[in-house]
Amino acid sequence: MHTMKFTIQPISQKDANDITSWQYETPYSIYSLSQKDIPVLLNLNNRYFRIQDESVQLVGYCCFGEEAKVPGGEYTDNEPHVVDVGIGMQQGMIGRCLGKAFIAAILIRIGVYPLSGYSR
Repeated sequence: MHTMKFTIQPISQKDANDITSWQYETPYSIYSLSQKDIPVLLNLNNRYFRIQDESVQLVGYCCFGEEAKVPGGEYTDNEPHVVDVGIGMQQGMIGRCLGKAFIAAILIRIGVYPLSGYSR
């Protein structure tokens, strides 16, 4: 069985337009974005990236840092290496057992994969 490989690249205007057209069904509709979110996606300080498959098709996105933080999420000084990660996947890719490879690409990007001390 072939394992899909994903890569992460800088997000473009076209990517932002495509991502904001993805509308999720309830109860996931809270993750749907709109055209007003395009400036947020393109702001380099927000650290958004496109996730593409082997054929360079946009299949998702991720962001890191403050923009990815869950409201109310706070960390202590004892947790200096915490990295907030936000993700979104194109609806047609959901439910196809691609989550592990999708997340692995993100973890590779931030330099924490393979995970030390991780076991199944």
